[in-house]
Parts: sequence; structure tokens; C-alpha cells
Amino acid sequence: MKYFFSFSIIIVVFSIITLLYSEAHTKERVLSFISLGIGLLVLIVSSIIMYRRKHVQ
Repeated sequence: MKYFFSFSIIIVVFSIITLLYSEAHTKERVLSFISLGIGLLVLIVSSIIMYRRKHVQ
């Protein structure tokens, strides 16, 4: 699960960098918005699962 968590952090950071350096209204920008959304979703879900596992045990 930790690998999943760090992988999603990398996706989020990469998509933010892509957003900053891509031109406005390009396909790159749309794709990086989508990947940012997916990355944040995975980050939230994995952090909730990790949090629950710590408090269940």
C-alpha cells in the first residue's frame, strides 16, 4: 500500500508540473488535469485505507 501511496504522489507532482509548463487549452493540459484528479483520488483513498489499518490494529 505504501508503494501505491508514493506512486500517486509522483503522479500528482508530475501532472502539476505538466500543467505549469503546458500551453493553455491543449490536449496535454486536459490529460494532466485528468491524471491530477486520478492521482488525488488514489492518494485520498490510499491514505484513508492506511489510516483505518493503523487504528483497527
